[in-house]
Amino acid sequence: MMENENKTLSVLERFRQLQSQKQEDLNTLTETNKVSSMYLSSGTNVNHDDGKKNSTFNSAENNRKGNKYKRDHNQSEKHQGLVEKDIGISQYVTSGPGFIGIIKHRYSDFHVNEIDLEDNVVHLTSTELPIDESVGELSEGELSPSLTSEQLEALDNIYSTKEKEKRVEIDVSDISKEQRLAIHKEVKRRYGVEMDSNTETVDNKKILKICLSSKDKITRQATGSCKGDFLHFVVNKENTDTLEVIHILTQKLKIKQNNISHAGTKDKRAVTTQKMSIKKILAEKLKALSLWNVYLGNYEYKNKSLRLGDHNGNRFRIAIREINADDSTINNSINSIKEKGFLNYFGNQRFGCSVVAPTHVIGKAMLQSDWKEAVELILKPRPNERSYEDLTNARKIYWETKDAKKAFKCLRHYDKSIEGKILKGLVDNGANAYMNALERLPRNMLSMYSHAFQSLVWNKIVSRRVKEFGLVPLAGDLVYETNTCNIDNLDLEETMNSCEEDEKSKEHLANKGLKVRALTEEEARETKMFEIVYPTPGNDVTYPKNVIADWYEEILAENGIESESIKQNNRFFAWYGSYRKILNKPKDVLWKTVRYNEQNMDILISNRPGFTVEEPLFIAEGKYKALIIEFSLSPSSYATMVLRELMKCETASSHQASLTAKLINNLEESPSKKQKIN
Repeated sequence: MMENENKTLSVLERFRQLQSQKQEDLNTLTETNKVSSMYLSSGTNVNHDDGKKNSTFNSAENNRKGNKYKRDHNQSEKHQGLVEKDIGISQYVTSGPGFIGIIKHRYSDFHVNEIDLEDNVVHLTSTELPIDESVGELSEGELSPSLTSEQLEALDNIYSTKEKEKRVEIDVSDISKEQRLAIHKEVKRRYGVEMDSNTETVDNKKILKICLSSKDKITRQATGSCKGDFLHFVVNKENTDTLEVIHILTQKLKIKQNNISHAGTKDKRAVTTQKMSIKKILAEKLKALSLWNVYLGNYEYKNKSLRLGDHNGNRFRIAIREINADDSTINNSINSIKEKGFLNYFGNQRFGCSVVAPTHVIGKAMLQSDWKEAVELILKPRPNERSYEDLTNARKIYWETKDAKKAFKCLRHYDKSIEGKILKGLVDNGANAYMNALERLPRNMLSMYSHAFQSLVWNKIVSRRVKEFGLVPLAGDLVYETNTCNIDNLDLEETMNSCEEDEKSKEHLANKGLKVRALTEEEARETKMFEIVYPTPGNDVTYPKNVIADWYEEILAENGIESESIKQNNRFFAWYGSYRKILNKPKDVLWKTVRYNEQNMDILISNRPGFTVEEPLFIAEGKYKALIIEFSLSPSSYATMVLRELMKCETASSHQASLTAKLINNLEESPSKKQKIN
């Protein structure tokens, strides 16, 4: 009996080790990623390993980097992070009952699909190259006597390996001109301009030679034969940030970052699908790429590129696990949110997860022109937050010694992280050159901090407004002008992640027709709350013509910030604001509950061309219950705020991580689970 118990404990210990290892793998990012380091600076809290793939594009390469790039985090330590009250979120639309559940237990529990300007939900449905109409149609079976399966396999090998010296030669002396033409057409159809086919006479025989095209020929065809200057395509990604994808594409394709455009950023820890465009590039180049957790397709050439805001929102499909409510309670909650909506707060993603140096606190220091405080917050050690080991050591050394040069030496690739750029600025310009150090950061990264503070102010204003006045329009509240188009399509969150300069982003906002007006007493009585908009603070916005305007000044004054001073003195970013609806509604809501027995099973699946995925096994009398809900949101709205109103629960990642930790502990401690593990 004792021997069996020891065996069970041994297996259980191995299970814990695997859980720890998987958890670490999930949160490993490529050290070459410029942008993802930005998120590491804010800390990350992860609920649970997803068990299938980690988030790196090349895990083997990361393993070769050595211990310097391992995550420095004790799995037994408690995750810490911001909670809703820290970022101004406190009110609900209704006071009805909620229910408990786990959000993002796995990244595959959260699916996001962009909605294009024609209101089509974007899906990856094809990985084939766009059809070149000049090639013409082939009749079925036309190639069967000419190209063998061995020849096609050899061509595929040349195309994938890009071996220039290899070629396929076919004796076409005894076939007709039409059949030779059919081979040329099939090569063109399969491989585009990447492969070239020519017929030559060799020893009185006609030999059709197929090989890789020269770079010059590819360039000529790329600029001369495309139907448009911009290649549009669909990106399906798993557990990967939008900006990380863009950075990898720029490296693989050897192009500038501003050649790639997108309509808006998507969640990292999710399965997301969106459109992108690249200027003057061939679909063949993208099709030939091998990317980790990123899939490309639906290629088409157009005359215009995508721009920020060129979408009508997002379609969400979400699985909430371990729910404790009956279907009647869930139905009532969903009907309530469909009718009365949710408070359109800026969600936790806007503010990062660090409790030591929240993004908005760094933004506050910058807006106060306190450059030393901003730098020290960015370089401050962050216990219990995931980070690369060399970054952790650099922070620790700088904090203890204030020796930027010594801390800088810890970093192998200083230009790949915010901390590295700032330390390099201090090394080059002097230990107290804080402003010069901050100038080393790209403008969009600097704007990230100010936008977070602006979002905090908006959240606080709305919470106080709802608490003191409820959800009734007031005289002086703002609405869009009747001739103003839909501004929701462009949000500061998208602008801050743009490759464009702030001036261009402001021009884009102006082109959207950003105009508001204040309501009269009579208009307030006739206006719906869903029409009311409040501004994020800035020099270019109109404030409500009532007591709410004073609240903005109070919050700014409490934080030692004066708008006019920022406008005149701040050299890092423009103090632009925007407008945001207080209330929003999800559209086209669908839902169902399912039961299952395996706690970590995939509940939602991704359908991609070329992939076969088993349907999840749901059991009518299963031990566990999950809610699967689908809905659409306008741009810049957060799905987590929908779930918050629905469930009446804390949505912060640290809270959700604690729920997942309890689930894992229950899994390990349950006698039945021990038996399954054994």
